Amino acid sequence: MALMANALDTLHDSVRQECLESRPGDTPLILFFSVCDSTKRAKILSAKGEAFDEAWENGRAQCMALPIADSGEVCEGPLWLRIDVPWHVWCLTWGELKQRLASTKRNYFRYGISLDERFENAFLEMEVNAHAMFYPRGETPHAVLNEGNFLLHAKTRYGLEGVCFDDGQPVWIFETRSWFADGQSSYPLIGGVGVDAGRREFTAWNGAALLDVVAGGADHLAHQVGDDGRFVYGFFPCFGRRIESYNALRHASTLFSMVDAWALLRSDTLLRAIERALSYMRSALVRVYAQPDGDSIAYLVDEGGEIKLGGSAVALLALVRFAEVTGSNEDAPLMEQLGAGMLAMQNQRTGQFVHVLSAEDLSVKQAFRIVYYDGEAAFALMRLYAHTHELRWLNAVERAFEHFVAAEHWRNHDHWLAYCTEELTRYSPRESYFIFGLRNVLDHLDFVLERETTFPTLLELMMATRAMIERLRALPELRYLLAMIDESKFERALHFRAKYLLNGFFWPEWAMFFREPHKICRSFFIRHHGFRVRIDDVEHYLSGLVAYYRVFFGSSQKRGPMRWTAQSIAAVTGGTWWRPPGAEFSGAGGACTWPPAMRECDVVFVRRPGCKGGMPESLLAALPLAPAAIVCVDPGHIAALQSGALVDVPVLAVEDESAALLAMGKAAREQMKACFVGVTGSAGKTTTVAMLAHALADFGKVGMARESANLPHGIAWNLASLPVDADYVVMEMAVGDMALNTRLVRPDVAVFTNVGPAHLKYHHSVAEIARKKSLMFGGMLPGSVAVLNRDMNEWQIVHKAALRRNLRVVTYGKHPECDVRLDAFELGLAQVFAFGERVEVRLSAQGEHMVLNAMAVLAVAGVVGRDVKRVAASLSRFLPLPGRGERHTLAWDGGCKLELVDESYNANPLSMHAALAAVARTGSSRLVLVLGDMLELGENEASMHLALKEPILATDATLIILVGALMQDLALEAWPPDCKVFHFDTVEQVGEWVFRQLRGNDLVLVKSSAGTRLSDWVKRLKAHSAAAARVPMPNADWI
Repeated sequence: MALMANALDTLHDSVRQECLESRPGDTPLILFFSVCDSTKRAKILSAKGEAFDEAWENGRAQCMALPIADSGEVCEGPLWLRIDVPWHVWCLTWGELKQRLASTKRNYFRYGISLDERFENAFLEMEVNAHAMFYPRGETPHAVLNEGNFLLHAKTRYGLEGVCFDDGQPVWIFETRSWFADGQSSYPLIGGVGVDAGRREFTAWNGAALLDVVAGGADHLAHQVGDDGRFVYGFFPCFGRRIESYNALRHASTLFSMVDAWALLRSDTLLRAIERALSYMRSALVRVYAQPDGDSIAYLVDEGGEIKLGGSAVALLALVRFAEVTGSNEDAPLMEQLGAGMLAMQNQRTGQFVHVLSAEDLSVKQAFRIVYYDGEAAFALMRLYAHTHELRWLNAVERAFEHFVAAEHWRNHDHWLAYCTEELTRYSPRESYFIFGLRNVLDHLDFVLERETTFPTLLELMMATRAMIERLRALPELRYLLAMIDESKFERALHFRAKYLLNGFFWPEWAMFFREPHKICRSFFIRHHGFRVRIDDVEHYLSGLVAYYRVFFGSSQKRGPMRWTAQSIAAVTGGTWWRPPGAEFSGAGGACTWPPAMRECDVVFVRRPGCKGGMPESLLAALPLAPAAIVCVDPGHIAALQSGALVDVPVLAVEDESAALLAMGKAAREQMKACFVGVTGSAGKTTTVAMLAHALADFGKVGMARESANLPHGIAWNLASLPVDADYVVMEMAVGDMALNTRLVRPDVAVFTNVGPAHLKYHHSVAEIARKKSLMFGGMLPGSVAVLNRDMNEWQIVHKAALRRNLRVVTYGKHPECDVRLDAFELGLAQVFAFGERVEVRLSAQGEHMVLNAMAVLAVAGVVGRDVKRVAASLSRFLPLPGRGERHTLAWDGGCKLELVDESYNANPLSMHAALAAVARTGSSRLVLVLGDMLELGENEASMHLALKEPILATDATLIILVGALMQDLALEAWPPDCKVFHFDTVEQVGEWVFRQLRGNDLVLVKSSAGTRLSDWVKRLKAHSAAAARVPMPNADWI
């Protein structure tokens, strides 16, 4: 009973608070409790009541009465509990619903269904999809009422003998808010009706979280390999139907992805599965043919006695990759035989490959079947060349590419072609090959951004192409080719697609509704093919995400020599080991005080109530990884250290956690020889830090904070986590406790972006802010450099403070005496004079304020002796940060698009004016402003909000949405007739009303302080975008 009670207790407060505070009053109060032990389809219970507490107790009693609640006797796996609450309800007729289904891709209808207004016979959205109630027979691409499946489940669930589907019969559709608990953690699930609805949100897009997803897919594949080495080919999970057919090509290509994943994960279970599957491939699927000259060739033989070019290619890829990562030379003869077999399928004059042979006599069965066979063959031969350095393999690929280019294979946008192009340009960097690789994605980026299905091979395509682009960037004589592609859009598409693949991962909160959840949980699926889970489906997800992890998270996750030993941690903190490290302790790589930012091998600091210098004890349960060690005061009184997951973790007892953390940061700084750049300012400092890290990475290893941790304790744990061999370190430094911040960082170069009325609640005046921020110079040695915005408010205060410290002052801005001076700026292109040299700066980030941030970077580059033109070129590839100017192109109703500029992370008068100026007078696009309160402005906050009227009018916006109590007086001002202004007290009130006001081609700026929570509305806007393109929004009387 304890498991069930704990799960219910874990979710109770979150569900109750949300329901009491936010649930629309005109929806029926009903709670759905879905309970699953991972081996059988979830049992779904419903509970009603006049008030929440009555409904909850009703549902709780039903859950506790289930046999599964007695975990000691019945529950065979982990206990999963999901709670769904109907949030918005619409009444339609069956005829209207059938029309909506006809415009919705199959399995992409994300609404629950009720047959009656009181929800006596209601089905959750995942329940509908997991029972294929709207899944068509045959190849129909859109959703269709499947009366047979619907009636079968209606009878099973409710005992209904029939359902009236007549066009005039009413039916209710609904969306829910949902929560999930798995016995270890609890999660609010994504709301709405988008493709991601009903799964947990990735609150931290980091290496640890992504690695867990990769491990899930790899583990699934490992468990599909039988004792004989043959895969369970796949499942259709709605009804637990196993796919009995087999495909040797996919056996081999899946092996390739598994070996690549093993190189990252080093799982013994995965390795044993690979070895079994390799043995089966060698003995049962590969056939060796003797040749008249005494040599032999080999081919992978597929079902039906076919030899497919692509099959032999992926078999070769699997063997080569296995040899690379294990050092085994066992398969060298077989690799050569497979390579020779592929050469025998190539026309030596034209370079063209034959695609299919008969295994019986090696006669040609089909000269051409599908273009990806060509890509697989060229990629495999290139990997064989890289492994053996035998020129015949490279020569064969170069001959093949002559044919690929002539045949314009790039029009197919194939991921295998991207792989082979990337590999070929490593060894033969010809212009024509790079052009081919760029064309392979050139007109495909919109597809990558907008494709509704997960389409996992798109990420493989993008990752391989990105590697090729990075190589091209390092070739000065060919770098001009980069003008062919919109690199900003390319990067945006790549990251979008990587995150979108999470919608094809079988999270337990989805898997629990299918017949045999344990067989599919933490695998990957193809939604529009009946949630199919097949080895090649999982393979492509896995390959793309492994490549993504390596590029964007791998370098920071590699275990080199650990920075901190047990002795050094104790010495710098003055602590004593309460639970000493064991012999297996290899050291620590850094420190952390916030679970979402945690990395492998971090020391975690825990603070006492009311103290600083660590995370509260309650967050220990939320750690995503086992820490290297824990530092705290009085560990004997911390319950989490006495049992559970942390019982074996080393624990260091200190007298004061705050002092210990600061001491660790100070010691880390003293160990480093990097050039330290500190950045402060009232606006733009986080973006400037990111720009600096991006630009300086071309010249050496860069360290920077994992998060915007810009106060002393955040700076300290980040200093303790930086690579000791970094060439540059860039740190954001806040005005709060600046004297201590600068003693920790001790900048060699200080960047001061601006001074404005931010946080006046605490600092009273702009002049006081300038004086406090200028304390940054106190930690610098005389002769160090201050990079100052010459046009900033309170220039004299800041400038005099720098001179008093005997710093060298370098200036940037519009002032004629600036060292880095803005000469002209128009349409995203800035003309800048940097230290007397004319430099063009083109940014994907819009607005003059972004150009000024870039000029600060150019100033730093000049100070540290780097080529400012090279830095300017690098900045053209910089992407704005989430919530700080990040731009999104969103699909909208009627096949249109709108452009979103997300500035929802922070706002003060300075940054608000800059953001408004950046979107002013957008030409053919209608400008929509969604502006929230600017917080912490002190006693003059009302006048500062009223002062936004003129800059708003200067934008020519015609629809203005103002959110928050501080925006109310501004909304009541007199506005021109063509300027529609609406005010809402809270972001919840904004709801989806604004969505209905938006139209295709709008440019939407969202700007507010984080506390206004407009970032939550941005998430809903994105979710609506995905749904609105498919399903016209119902007539919503509840707005």
